[in-house]
Amino acid sequence: MTDAPVYNTLFSFKNTVDDFYLRHLQTDTILVDVFACPSEKERRTVKIGYARLPLNKLIEKDYSF
Repeated sequence: MTDAPVYNTLFSFKNTVDDFYLRHLQTDTILVDVFACPSEKERRTVKIGYARLPLNKLIEKDYSF
C-alpha cells in the first residue's frame, strides 16, 4: 500500500516593492529541486527532478499556473 503524499510547505516573507523588484519578477526565474523520501524508515531523500519556475506568474492577475 502506498501512502498519500504529504505536503507541509509554507513560505512567507515581506518585500519592498520597487522598480528593481518588479523588473526582477518580470524577467527572472527560480530553480526548485524536488526530493522524495522513498522509505519512511530510512529517512533518506532522493532527488527526483527540478523545475525552473518563472517569477512573472506571481504578478499576473490570473493566478492559473
